[in-house]
Amino acid sequence: MPFMSNGCVLEFVKHHKDELLCINATAPQVISAKKTLLNICHQISKGMEYLAMQKFVHRDLAARNCMIDRNGEIKVADFGLTEDMYGTNYFRRRKSVTGSEEKVPLRWMAAESIEKDIYTEATDVWSFGVTVWEIFTCGRIPYTGIPAMGLLKELQRGQRLERPDNEACLDEV
Repeated sequence: MPFMSNGCVLEFVKHHKDELLCINATAPQVISAKKTLLNICHQISKGMEYLAMQKFVHRDLAARNCMIDRNGEIKVADFGLTEDMYGTNYFRRRKSVTGSEEKVPLRWMAAESIEKDIYTEATDVWSFGVTVWEIFTCGRIPYTGIPAMGLLKELQRGQRLERPDNEACLDEV
């Protein structure tokens, strides 16, 4: 993979939060933010479409696993879960197929992945939706009001992320 000078999409949207959240923004600023955010999401969707066509399930799609270069080109990647993310409450330990413990990103996972360890193209689509929310909120953690261990029950009850409070977020998104 080429050097991605803008780092991960998560850090990019956090760094550009003031321009992308459109608080008290002019119409041209809102249009610019819409274009930027939709372009990021579109490129991620194309990368995920390619992976699906290759019969590959990503299992850990999130803004932190998408890289952006100096020209704004996005690459879907997976560099593993870094140690500093483990301290937050959106990961949980579970046994891997080898019997060792691994940490999983609950707040980006579909209910069937959390409950039954099932990963499919459809569960990647769920994670893409959470990633779009994460991008349009400029890096907020999904489902912060729900304890990690209660997330499955809430998802099964129909709990969903609220529409981002961002003028750049179109109803269609």
